[in-house]
Amino acid sequence: MRRLCFVPILIALCSDATGEPWPTLSLRNLAIEADIIVIGEPIDSKPDVVPNRYRVIEVLKGAGLTPGTEILVPAEREYRMRRNWWRAPRDDKQTERITRALLFLRERPDRDPESGYRTVCSGIRPLTEDGGLLLPVQAGMIPGPFIFLLDEEGSWDAMLKEVRNDLPKIARVVGLRGIEDRSERNKAVFTWIESHREEFGGGWNHGQKGWASLESDVFEWIMESCIPEDCWRAIELYTEIGTRPEKFHPSFCSPKGRELLMAKVFDEEVPEPLRLIALGKLGGNIRTLRRDYPGIVAATGKERRAIIGRVLPLLGNESASWRTAAIRCLSGASRRGANQSIRLAVPALAALYGTERDASVREVLVGAILRLEDDAFWEELSGNPQGIAVLLYSPAYRGGVMRFWMNLEHTRATITEPPRFWLQRLDASGKIRESRLVDPVIRDPDGRFERGWRSHHGAMEVTIPTSGLVSGLWRVTAEGTVGKPKARWRSEPVEIEIP
Repeated sequence: MRRLCFVPILIALCSDATGEPWPTLSLRNLAIEADIIVIGEPIDSKPDVVPNRYRVIEVLKGAGLTPGTEILVPAEREYRMRRNWWRAPRDDKQTERITRALLFLRERPDRDPESGYRTVCSGIRPLTEDGGLLLPVQAGMIPGPFIFLLDEEGSWDAMLKEVRNDLPKIARVVGLRGIEDRSERNKAVFTWIESHREEFGGGWNHGQKGWASLESDVFEWIMESCIPEDCWRAIELYTEIGTRPEKFHPSFCSPKGRELLMAKVFDEEVPEPLRLIALGKLGGNIRTLRRDYPGIVAATGKERRAIIGRVLPLLGNESASWRTAAIRCLSGASRRGANQSIRLAVPALAALYGTERDASVREVLVGAILRLEDDAFWEELSGNPQGIAVLLYSPAYRGGVMRFWMNLEHTRATITEPPRFWLQRLDASGKIRESRLVDPVIRDPDGRFERGWRSHHGAMEVTIPTSGLVSGLWRVTAEGTVGKPKARWRSEPVEIEIP
């Protein structure tokens, strides 16, 4: 199901497209991410100007450059000297001239010397002629350039010592990935993790300690091996440490892997968070389109049916987290490909649809049913024509107003009339004690209803004033019409507490 997501990307090249402040990365993070690290001497350095041409004095990392080589680093868009900062004091007469710079560079994709090198985000650390170390900090307009400010706590020599000390350590851990034997590689990686786990803690930005992207990369390398026992040990370890891989790997997509996960799901001695992870992994390792992993074997129909049979009783679990994980697992085990599914779980999913009150569970449940059945089945179950499924999510009450998002999740139809909303006050047993039909305020700057609301248009914010409503739990449901003759549809409900 679609969500409004804001994900900070800390390692990308600086770009004006982002609306987030650019981070000043830590030296270790820069050393990990840079393809090339050099100490450069500016050519024709000028006061209060960021140089864009350097003569290489020393190469600390990378190939292709040698001392004496002249390189282009067009950084004027991303970096400014302090005197050129719009917030600099007008009476500040002090000038700064860059005499050296530690440059953390990206490899040129086109290998064209005229195109120059791009820096890793915040990847210039200059030395001034009076011995000051400058630090790039984004201040003022966001997005906007980095401003070089004096690093009062750092020094050029200490910075170089730190980077020189880190580079062989980084090379050693990165080199572990090159061990050909998967079991031996995992063993070496586990040894490194256990000996450095106390140092984990992020380390992405200036002033932070940690191993930055390597904290998750080492677990990625283990999960890529698809050795079930090692992969499960990695899950236990990264859950304990508080990190996790960023990518999905079909680490358990084999009969042995799925058997291990099933055992963990139903082992009550395993901590509940790990049991839920195992259930989620089980549904995601039924089959995979990836063929570049070792030992991948999709589940047979017999194995799928066995998994469905074991997981079905979990739909009755009191915990919404367990019901959600069970639905996702059943959906993965039931789906065999385009327009093919095993219907063994459908009756139980349909029965749960009639009783489930938790909106987050219903959201996953609706998606599962729509993936396994056609529009005719959905119309019979929900009463909505033409496969219409509308979700309301992120409900909240603030300042006398109900707020939530409304999204058209599924249909081939076009809806041209905005819905109205039913507000139903519920008692402790869930019975309706009061009903009202109201017109909401729908934030629709693009005129979607005027042009026709379709399932790919994204979510709209909805607000409903609550003046005149008594405190209590209120069920909120959108109701509208579609087509000619008009057929009625309803959204999935959400519940909002009015204090």
